[in-house]
Amino acid sequence: MSAVPRQIVGLVPKVKGLKGIKPVIHSVYPVNSSGTTEFRYDGNNQIIVNFPAFQNSWLDVSKTYLRFNFKSDDGCFPVNGVHPFSRLQLRVGNQVVEDISQYSTIARMLSNMESVCAKTSKAYRTGDWRLSGSPLGGELDDVADLKDYYNNGTTLEHSLVSGLLSKDFQDHYIPIGFFNQSGGESMSLTLWLEDPNITCVRDTAGTCGFTLSDVEMVMTAVEMPSALNERLDKELYNSGKISLPFTTFRCHTNHIPQNSQNAELSINESAMDLEAVYTAMRKQNLPPIVDYSTTNKVDNLMFVGGHKDATKQDTDATFIELGKVKSAQWRYDTRNFPSRRLEMGPRDTKNALLHTVATLNKWDEDCFLGTMSGVGDGGSQWDAQGCFGLFNSFKSSRDDYLNSLNSSATGAPLELSLSLAKPAQEALRLETFAKSNYTLNITKGGQASVLNGGARETPMD
Repeated sequence: MSAVPRQIVGLVPKVKGLKGIKPVIHSVYPVNSSGTTEFRYDGNNQIIVNFPAFQNSWLDVSKTYLRFNFKSDDGCFPVNGVHPFSRLQLRVGNQVVEDISQYSTIARMLSNMESVCAKTSKAYRTGDWRLSGSPLGGELDDVADLKDYYNNGTTLEHSLVSGLLSKDFQDHYIPIGFFNQSGGESMSLTLWLEDPNITCVRDTAGTCGFTLSDVEMVMTAVEMPSALNERLDKELYNSGKISLPFTTFRCHTNHIPQNSQNAELSINESAMDLEAVYTAMRKQNLPPIVDYSTTNKVDNLMFVGGHKDATKQDTDATFIELGKVKSAQWRYDTRNFPSRRLEMGPRDTKNALLHTVATLNKWDEDCFLGTMSGVGDGGSQWDAQGCFGLFNSFKSSRDDYLNSLNSSATGAPLELSLSLAKPAQEALRLETFAKSNYTLNITKGGQASVLNGGARETPMD
């Protein structure tokens, strides 16, 4: 007899032990495709995957991922990772559980925070080559190699940014056998394809485009003993519930007009447990990049705000870096985060980096944001390679209890006070992702509802 798996502790009535746990790997294909269907931004641009409600089964998120063949049009290719989706929506029955817009932006931001070793080992699976190549790192940046790799098509893995379906955010098994309110499906996932001009670049004039084919959701369903499922079914029949904690992101977009230097921005996120905010700065106008080269290594998912050229002070007349952040501070009601305004140095933005590492508890991780770029410009990834961001956590301790910011208490918005080193040469957009904790309640008949706030877990004997 085995112990109770920790992935179901806190979700089911107390049990002493289990036996006969059986994992089964399934391949689930989009419902809006056939064997030869291809997905394109200018054609069939939605991927819809329905998760079956397998009887007596729980979804093992740690072994579930999306797989597809990515093929870019002749002459264009992605760099710094493959981010082909612009929006994610997850439904349980008629309940929208998650809806993340600007999905490619948060996917890139989280990719920037991966460890150096993880990024290197996953390059062949994700297409993020920034730390491959020489022992000192460095992106696979030869244009001819990138064309060969992507123009001929390659199979990639995409780990979802999702509170329920991502192994990075969900530790529990998902009881898909009890999500039967809508018939044979437990959940429905919809992904919208991103604009190819965001996903890809070109080295010469032309248009960008890409095709996804052989799309497949690889999922592992853990078949539990009937005794456990019957006990849980009885609990639900007697008006009980399964309370599944999860974390999700909601995007809020603000703009800084051209020639502006100071901005007071509102983030209207009403959440009982607002854990953190992730803010990326990009140009408001993102034209296609048609001149990518070794000397012009940019893409439309690179973020501005860093200092870049450390040989110049931000007060120099020749310093022209777009959107270099001078100072920042978050405010909610009468509370300031951090209590003293975050001031940047005249030649770097390392204070923002140190604040990020501290507030997100990444002191013990080899966080990619702080490594050297390895591309010969002498700068760090944080300042020089489009990894800059503004981040702040509101958690008071590292646990699963409600100890974050309750932004729904007063109805006041979360505010970001921002000052740039120089007036913005062109309009900027700030995409802020509010990371909040919620609870998904599953009741009799498989009906789902989302509770604004996290659930406390009760350990089992």
